[in-house]
Amino acid sequence: MKKRIIIGLLTIMFFCSGSSLLFAAEANKDLPKLRLKMSAFFSKQSPAWDSMYELPAKMIEQATNGRAKVTIFPSNSLVPVKDLYRALETGIADFGWIFAPATPGAFPLSDIFSLPGFSANQATCNYVVNELFNRFPEMKQQFSPKVVHIATQVHMRSDLHSTVPIRSLADLKGKVIACQNDKTTKAMSLLGASATQMQIPDMYHAVERGVVKGTVQAWGSYAVNHMYEVSQYHTLIGIGTGTSHWLMSKKTWDKLTPDEQTKIKLMATNLQYLIAKGNVDMAKPIRDGKASAENGHENILWSDEDMKKMKSLFKPIWDEWAEDMEKKGLPGKAILKEAIQLMKSYTAG
Repeated sequence: MKKRIIIGLLTIMFFCSGSSLLFAAEANKDLPKLRLKMSAFFSKQSPAWDSMYELPAKMIEQATNGRAKVTIFPSNSLVPVKDLYRALETGIADFGWIFAPATPGAFPLSDIFSLPGFSANQATCNYVVNELFNRFPEMKQQFSPKVVHIATQVHMRSDLHSTVPIRSLADLKGKVIACQNDKTTKAMSLLGASATQMQIPDMYHAVERGVVKGTVQAWGSYAVNHMYEVSQYHTLIGIGTGTSHWLMSKKTWDKLTPDEQTKIKLMATNLQYLIAKGNVDMAKPIRDGKASAENGHENILWSDEDMKKMKSLFKPIWDEWAEDMEKKGLPGKAILKEAIQLMKSYTAG
């Protein structure tokens, strides 16, 4: 008897949910079609194309029951990556994710994850960033009112990849190391390296020719740029990382029904996951053994003493960031304190 009741309830729930979907589709039938533009700075050949662009576009189309059709413009063909935030504000682009380092200073509170030596790993940092957004309304208020924030995620951390083994802090002294931004360059200089700022596409030949002894890169970047062909030592010290943000133009958002808006907001966790998956997909050559011991590569861990010394050298940069936020009227000190505690909590055990 109990089994029959459960089956009956499930049947009613199924037909009710089916009816609501049919009702939503009927309601959407009389609404105007939407043509949405999504700007991508990867090519269609990128290992992360499906995760970071195709699947999110399909999710938007499904959230609107097919009312919206998303067109993806690959390889910066709609707007350059540095101009995407502005393009979303003006409605030139409708939806997409912005890699924060491409627009330095635009998202000052999220820059906490770019602080050298601060981030643990991508999964832990995503838990922490979600908690910070839940606990501090200022995290969402850092975005322009001309866009709607959907999700934020942290990318893979950067490590040191070199042509010579760097087994200790002392080994780093004087080594010429290429870094992709000013924060990393400053961090490596503090550690005693002769740090120089360089664009990622230029790093391969700089290492190959011996102009630099190593690079600071995330594993995905290291893999897709075939850096495993020219550097084989990997010092796992977690220099820094970057965040990205899924945003929709407010002009586009206002064209959606409340039901469509709710469904898109509910995509946040999946969107965060897809960025993480895309990062892993980019690092596929590493998983396939391109940087394995069998191919002459070596992963290096510093001693606990050197890691503590590194953190102590970086701590003033963390405090400086917090002070800068306070001067802007933002709770930098409270966010830094909370983030450090959360990082410890999520990595404990």
